Amino acid sequence: MPETTIKVAAMMGIEPIRSSNSLRVRFRDAANNPYALDFPEGTISGLIVALTAQLAHLTRSGVGQPMTLTSGQPFTIADGRVGLELLLEHVLRLPVLFPKESIQTLRKSLDELERLSRQTPPPPRQN
Repeated sequence: MPETTIKVAAMMGIEPIRSSNSLRVRFRDAANNPYALDFPEGTISGLIVALTAQLAHLTRSGVGQPMTLTSGQPFTIADGRVGLELLLEHVLRLPVLFPKESIQTLRKSLDELERLSRQTPPPPRQN
């Protein structure tokens, strides 16, 4: 049987499937056709390691899929470090630790995001 190749255009989410102890990864192709792959729990660590290792062999484009932040929750860990758990697209939890000296940089970045969000978009370019 020939191998089926699908080029992923965007990841749409990940959800646990408790009945099969797996994670379902939903994505779409360039024609907007939806797909889903179920990964049994035992394969996930190996998949993460393999994807990360193979990424080093690609030419980095600097282009990534934008994700929408749906919530954020501050936290501290036992050694006193602080972080922010970001929930992206209502599905992906991303805990990020911030060294104390980088909190001011984060604050400046958030202030800049707020400033940019208040700007009126520029008019379309006329040729």
